Amino acid sequence: TPQAMTQPYETATCLKKFAEKSRKPVLASFIGGARVKKASDYLNKNNILCFSEPKRSVEVIAALS
Repeated sequence: TPQAMTQPYETATCLKKFAEKSRKPVLASFIGGARVKKASDYLNKNNILCFSEPKRSVEVIAALS
């Protein structure tokens, strides 16, 4: 999850590059509402699940196990 001093969109583009090289699923949880919306939309558009709350991402990881 990006922190206050982090640039969410730039973080999302780096995560996409990592996901392209990964052989495992990559999930993200960007908390911050409108501040992280552009980044969340970018991830979802690029087939990286991005959740607005960590609980949901943990549930998905558990289901993948």
